[in-house]
Amino acid sequence: MNYQFMLLDVFTGTPFGGNPLAVFPDALGISSSLMQKIAKELNLSETAFVVPSAKRTATHQVRIFTPTKELPFAGHPTIGTAVALASSSLGPDEYSVELVFDEVAGLIPVKAMKSQDGTFSAFLKVGPAVIQRMPHSLDQLATLLNVKSDQIETSFIEPAYVTCGVPFTMIPVKSRQVLENISMNLNEWELLISKSPAPQVYPYFVDCEKHEAFVRMFAPAFGQAEDAATGAAAAALGSYLAQKNKSMEIQTWSIHQGAQIGRKSMLQVKIIPSISGIGNVELGGDAVVIGTGEILSDILTKIDVSYVGEVANA
Repeated sequence: MNYQFMLLDVFTGTPFGGNPLAVFPDALGISSSLMQKIAKELNLSETAFVVPSAKRTATHQVRIFTPTKELPFAGHPTIGTAVALASSSLGPDEYSVELVFDEVAGLIPVKAMKSQDGTFSAFLKVGPAVIQRMPHSLDQLATLLNVKSDQIETSFIEPAYVTCGVPFTMIPVKSRQVLENISMNLNEWELLISKSPAPQVYPYFVDCEKHEAFVRMFAPAFGQAEDAATGAAAAALGSYLAQKNKSMEIQTWSIHQGAQIGRKSMLQVKIIPSISGIGNVELGGDAVVIGTGEILSDILTKIDVSYVGEVANA
């Protein structure tokens, strides 16, 4: 049996925008080592593999790989996988499906939707962000980003390690122009960030009046010069902003990313407060299927003795 995969662009409704993703909707029989090899071969920021879950409350297990490692959770593969499954399963008169993905980080509820014009979107839910102060000085962070220390924002929000499942070094800057001019100092990253709890660097500019943020994400540890759309980071940023302003109203943020690398993306984050504090974070956006392909099963048998192919599907 050959293994089919779908190619999607996530956090965009336009082909060749957003963040590319490959999804294997039926990956049963592919070993972990082969999943990693396939992700490296396809060389996208992430590749998702769908297999049955052993957990009764989950609809699917989803494993997410970069070209170099497996991730516990990532937003754009989760959203894209939901759209991939919905696009091939929803009937003509069906417009939504509720899914629960079993990922390494835990169970992730996702709702995929089809609009009247046939476009697809999906929204997932995660818990509130965990925020940790970082030990680095403004001068060190400025050197990391190749900006001036007085261009880093500290008046209403501070640099921090922030996570909703995947940790990021989040650094606010004072203008979109500063964000545009950032270039990563890889030597400083190696010294300062590479062994930190959050090796992925996420500089951002916030327009509080418009509830918009403009962001970039650099992940040298994963072999990524720059990411086009980073869902886990957007969810964490939205939660961080909500915790800082302590509003008890529902907040919606539009997160813009990817323009600097020619792949404009739009991520939507909704923060739903609770009496005890910040409640769930909803992250979502559009995704579009742009193609399909397959990996030949006889190739897999030649390179991995643990590959079991159709025996696993029996």
